[in-house]
Amino acid sequence: MWKLVCHISLLELVNKNLKNVLGKDGKIELTNEKGQNIATLDSSSKLDNDNYVVTLNNDTKVVNYKTSKIVKEGDIIIKEERSITSSRYPISILKDLNKAFLLKKRS
Repeated sequence: MWKLVCHISLLELVNKNLKNVLGKDGKIELTNEKGQNIATLDSSSKLDNDNYVVTLNNDTKVVNYKTSKIVKEGDIIIKEERSITSSRYPISILKDLNKAFLLKKRS
């Protein structure tokens, strides 16, 4: 049996979209699979290239998102970067999965 273990290493939230949907006083709370607070993003949070960036510990496998009241319909764009922590897949299969992911991402 093959096994692949990943964790979320980085989150990026687009500031412009977040402000449009949640308003200037809006916020989004991030918690892990145990319900522990990872971060709270609001207008006072630090921006990196006009986006909110959160670097996570190696043990974060799930992130839950809870927003304040939505003031306007729209999309909140969240990018999750995952890292493989362990794998029992053969390297050839991992390479094929990576190629398939890159092809899908370009479309």
